[in-house]
Amino acid sequence: MGINQVINQMLRQYGAQNPIIIIREGSRVFISPNLDIFIPKPKDGEVLAEFFKEKKPPIKTKEEVNNEEEI
Repeated sequence: MGINQVINQMLRQYGAQNPIIIIREGSRVFISPNLDIFIPKPKDGEVLAEFFKEKKPPIKTKEEVNNEEEI
């Protein structure tokens, strides 16, 4: 069996595998689907997914900033 045949056999055997992606816990993941995703309405007590909303700190007024600088 020549190297060409071995490589062809390996490509047939391993070429059809999907890649494995490992994402560590706590990591943010952004998914950009290239197909439409159908999400049915919940029924019979099903629960909708809740999405993460990042809390932004309140915007300080100029007066609050000046008071902090004086302290």
